[in-house]
Parts: sequence; C-alpha cells; structure tokens
Amino acid sequence: MINIEESRARAEVIVNACAGSIKDADPTQELKHHFATHGVEASIHLARRSADVGDMARRAVKANPDTVVAGGGDGTMNAVASAVLGTGVPLGVLPLGTLNHFAKDLGVPLEIEAAVADVCRGRVVSVDVGRVNGRLFLNSSSLGLYPRFVKGREVLRGHFGWSKWPALSELRECPPDLLLSGHLHLHRI
Repeated sequence: MINIEESRARAEVIVNACAGSIKDADPTQELKHHFATHGVEASIHLARRSADVGDMARRAVKANPDTVVAGGGDGTMNAVASAVLGTGVPLGVLPLGTLNHFAKDLGVPLEIEAAVADVCRGRVVSVDVGRVNGRLFLNSSSLGLYPRFVKGREVLRGHFGWSKWPALSELRECPPDLLLSGHLHLHRI
C-alpha cells in the first residue's frame, strides 16, 4: 500500500473513536509512533462520531496520500472504502473494532503494531465489493432482524453509554415485531 522506498511516504489515517476496542481512548500518539517507526508520516484523524467517518475519508483522499487507512470495525471499513473506491488510493486496514470480520478475512494482524507494519509493508490484495440500495459493502450485508438489532443497540449505546454487548443483551429481552406473510407476530428471543 505504501512504497517505503519513496522518501516521506504519507498516510491519512481515519480512526473511529466509537470503535469497539478503543472506546474512550485516544490512540493518536501510539499510531503516529508506529507509523513513524516504519518511515511513514501519518496524519491521524479521530472521528468522534461514526457518522463523521465517511466525510473525513473523502477529505483524506483529496489530500493525495500514498494510502488512506481505516481504523475501526467493519462499519468503519465500509465507510472509508466507499470514499477510496475508484480513486486509485489503496485502503489500509487497522482492526480496531469489536469483531473485525473484514480484517480477519484479509489476514490482517489483530495487534495494532503488527497491523501498522502490515500496512507499511505494502501488502496489497484485491477485494470484491458489492452494493445494496446504493450502499457499498465489503464482506457482508445483512437483512431482516439483525440490522434492526444493530440500530436498536446503537440507540441504547448512545442513550445509556453502554458497550455493544450489554446493549445487545438488553435488546434480547425485548420482543421483536416480526412480519411474516403480512401477519404481525410477537416473539421472545
């Protein structure tokens, strides 16, 4: 992704501060240090709200870096990938989310220092992407109850400040509305 042989390689790094593994932490200095160790000048942009990630990524692409790096979970990867798709700028992956399915699928190391080294080494792989209702997805797209649970979980997280897992367990205690063949069914999970 980054050609280390060039002098002063540059990376624009978008970090989702709401990502599961870094909530309430600011990894800016640690990331700058890890990139500098590999001779890469990294501009770190910390998104305080998940909704800001896409705009930050589009601005990062306009800065004409050697790579744009996404730090977060699968949602962050989707948002940043949407900004870099078709630009010729490679996407670097830092798995800072809760489950990091996309990073795992690519074989990206889950430890931050090793993941930064992976980005700086320039290992590039092609990835198929898809679109559903105009929105890009990388490794999966869901329909049915799961997206509804995720939306509810995010509301609970924002309202009560809960982590993802207690919010999801709280959702499990609520009966979901299920519409099958035009008939409304209420069930406990």
